[in-house]
Amino acid sequence: MTEHPLWIYFFRQIQPTFKLPCRKSISTVYLDKVYAEMQSSITHDLLEANDLHIQLDGWTNINNDGIINFVICKPKPLFVKFLNTKDNRHTAEYLKNRIFEIIETYGKENFFVIIGDNAANVKKSFELVKNVYKGIQPLGCAAYGLHLLCSDIFKVNSVSEFLKQNSSIVRSIKISQLLSSVFKKHQQIKGINVQLKLPVKTRWGSFLFCLESLMKNKSVLQALAVDNTIPISLLRPIKLTLLDDSKF
Repeated sequence: MTEHPLWIYFFRQIQPTFKLPCRKSISTVYLDKVYAEMQSSITHDLLEANDLHIQLDGWTNINNDGIINFVICKPKPLFVKFLNTKDNRHTAEYLKNRIFEIIETYGKENFFVIIGDNAANVKKSFELVKNVYKGIQPLGCAAYGLHLLCSDIFKVNSVSEFLKQNSSIVRSIKISQLLSSVFKKHQQIKGINVQLKLPVKTRWGSFLFCLESLMKNKSVLQALAVDNTIPISLLRPIKLTLLDDSKF
């Protein structure tokens, strides 16, 4: 974009004496300079702060790379490190050493809590950190703990069946161009503009959002169930559920 003729022309018109940096300079010299300034500012703020806590979270990106993110809160969260683990296994010893690097960089006397998920390797690494830094208290992630609790509830047969039925309704409408089109038509008639939401296994709250979207569209869905313009074969899997007040 910086080398596009119209972009260059624009800046020449507003400031003829200004010389635009080239793409390479922006992506190297200037970007590196801004990054260094931000890192310096963050480091200074954290070294001056007290009662810090570390949060770490591991995940896999679309390239199947193992990534660990480190955030320090004071209590305002500051992203401090992005770690591509490459061919390093996420052992407790490896995680411990990476945590040590963060602690030593930003002042070991300033930290009192470290937070991560309940994975065995993470819990073990926290124990190893605690053995060295006695004043740091390891804690599990409350959000992750709540997710595990809800996941156990979702495994109850009655709850599992209920969620499957409702997820099936959303999925059936989303994958069918005709059902989706007729659904939107009835939404316009009833003045409702709430999209149906599919739940995902890794986010317990998404099941709540799914159910809420269905409840807000209940009248629309029941109108859809009795719409004679839709082939019976498309409606058959969900029609009985939509018209059964004991289930929907």
